[in-house]
Amino acid sequence: MNSTNVVFSAMEGKNPGLGSFSMAEFNQPRAITDFSDLRFEAKHVLASKALIHKTSELQASVYVLEPGGAIPKHHHGVSWDISIVTRGRIESSCETTDGIETSLCETGSVTVIPPGFKHWISNPDPVETASFILIQSPSEGFDFLTEDRG
Repeated sequence: MNSTNVVFSAMEGKNPGLGSFSMAEFNQPRAITDFSDLRFEAKHVLASKALIHKTSELQASVYVLEPGGAIPKHHHGVSWDISIVTRGRIESSCETTDGIETSLCETGSVTVIPPGFKHWISNPDPVETASFILIQSPSEGFDFLTEDRG
């Protein structure tokens, strides 16, 4: 059986988007079989985000970047960013001690950014939408610090 088609019986008949869950239900087993069922909110530049899971240890979200979409340069004081490209491609850039490192990440690619490193993500494709799952850990104490905010 393909795991992407599974809906656990505890959640059967409920919309898998976060908007339909209480925090008690959020801690129950569930499968999200279609990202379009999630509740997305506009973020950054031509981007949208849907939270799929959150505890004090981590938060996981789906990001969609339209052509030319971007998450601006920022860093986190305590959280790691782990991105898994699920559709299209993203350009992931990070300031390191050796300068700026940029990687073009195709579907299936993973990037790992430790706390404190300034980084940014964009969709360089002029036509195709890109999406990725972003796991941030820990979520307790999470911050999004831009150039003008520290």
